[in-house]
Amino acid sequence: MKTIKNIIKISIFTLILILLTSCVSEMSYQDIFGVDTSVTIESKTVYNEKDIKITSKRLFEEVEKNGQFVQAKLFLQFDVENNSSNSIYIYSEYLCINDIMISSGCNEYFEAGTKGELNIQIFPSQKDGISVIKNIECVLLIKNSDTDNEITKTNVITLSTSVDQDHVLPKFDDGALVYSGKEANIYLKMTEDNSLQLYMENKLNQTVNIMAYCTSVNNTPYEGFENNAHIVVGKQAFIYLSYLDSAINNNSTNKFGINIVIKDNTGKNLAFNKVIKDLGTIYVTIE
Repeated sequence: MKTIKNIIKISIFTLILILLTSCVSEMSYQDIFGVDTSVTIESKTVYNEKDIKITSKRLFEEVEKNGQFVQAKLFLQFDVENNSSNSIYIYSEYLCINDIMISSGCNEYFEAGTKGELNIQIFPSQKDGISVIKNIECVLLIKNSDTDNEITKTNVITLSTSVDQDHVLPKFDDGALVYSGKEANIYLKMTEDNSLQLYMENKLNQTVNIMAYCTSVNNTPYEGFENNAHIVVGKQAFIYLSYLDSAINNNSTNKFGINIVIKDNTGKNLAFNKVIKDLGTIYVTIE
């Protein structure tokens, strides 16, 4: 009888493990990050100069499973024809979705006289207010791979998707307005995971970098990590400041001191960029 019970226990455990493994293997980018990736993008030539032709192609995702851990990646793909005499690298200088700046990454190499695919990894998430991809905007930088000199930079590339263009995108001005000036609007609110979310709108006719870090929590000095956002003209961005749970009064009000600096984008090192506006330390009480 004991042997039968053990067999039943093992069988149940095996069944649960199979079901869990099956669920994990079927997870998608949307399951993990809350973004509908089933949309298609328009296919068009976005650059055709200096014997280099770039054509937008598609969005696609890759899901990698390592045991019970799943990593989902989303890519924006272009076809590239390098008919020039130079071998080149192509970088993504910036990328935004629905006018929200997001992280992106690529550094693709194309030999002279070859064709290939440029895959830009992008990182949209529902946390940053993106659940559908209505439009994409980016700029690509092309460099000579031998000299590292810039060959050219594309104009702003704008791509629409299969999402209804009459679809109304959400607004994110529901937090506390901590600054409103000629440079930017900055809103702040607490997220469910006890992070501070800063939503920022660039109002200047130039690219800016907005830097923020925490100086105090509930009148106690607090040394948090600095975070920053690179925001081109007319766009928005989110940054998050995290705190130790022990510093937060759960189910109560919290007073935060946050230092915010707005800089330009002229230098290669953000630390030495020109300060446009130093807001100093802003104190905000959040329930």
